[in-house]
Parts: sequence; C-alpha cells; structure tokens
Amino acid sequence: MKSLILVALIGFSSANAGIGGASGGHVNFQRESTFVSPLFSKSLCFDGVDFHADVSKCVKWSNDDDRDCLEKVKVHAVQPQESTRERCDKYNDNRCELWKTVPFIQSEVRKVDIIEDDRVVANKFVKVKQCK
Repeated sequence: MKSLILVALIGFSSANAGIGGASGGHVNFQRESTFVSPLFSKSLCFDGVDFHADVSKCVKWSNDDDRDCLEKVKVHAVQPQESTRERCDKYNDNRCELWKTVPFIQSEVRKVDIIEDDRVVANKFVKVKQCK
C-alpha cells in the first residue's frame, strides 16, 4: 500500500513539474539587494511600518568576473514600506545620463500571477502576515 501511494505521489509531482507556478508579489529589500516572496518565505512579515525577513547574504565573493558567492550568512533584513530609489531619467546610447530620486512604496497586499503552461491564468492577492 505504501509503495502504491509513493508511486502515485511521484507520478503527480512529475506530471506537474515545470508547467505551472507563481510569479511576482515579492517584497524588495533594497539594502540586501534581494526579493522575498510572501508565498514561500516563512519569515517575511510587516509591522505596520517596515517589512522584515531573514535572508541569505553573500559575505565572501570569488575574484572571478562572474562573482560567485563563496560564503553566505543569514541576516535579518528590514525594508521600510515607504522609501526612495534612484531611476534613470535620461538615456543616451543605452547609458544613463541623469538619475532621479523617486518614491518607492510597497504595499502589504501583493499581487501574484498564477502560471500554467508558461502563461498567466489567474491573479491572486496575498497579504504579508503581521509580525508578532
């Protein structure tokens, strides 16, 4: 009986592998240069002012041009709901000539695209959990 259930589970997981998933909805932690998904992160939360999450951060890089990470540590990241970011305001020959500071506001309600067969079939709105 156990082997029959195992075969069924393997068949189900391989039948669905690679054809669907979720995209978007992540919270951007600017200082750590990382994104955190409210669907998959167990540590992401919102305290009413800031987002919090435990993330892996590279602390030692290779000297190669591809900059492989050689050592990571877990850090507690904090991202204000309302901050600013730099964006290019004027391009010339695919290079930025003028940078501009603009507001960067992230909602605690995130829109996630549900994907099947490489196309968006639905949208789901997810609220980032409250910090305890």
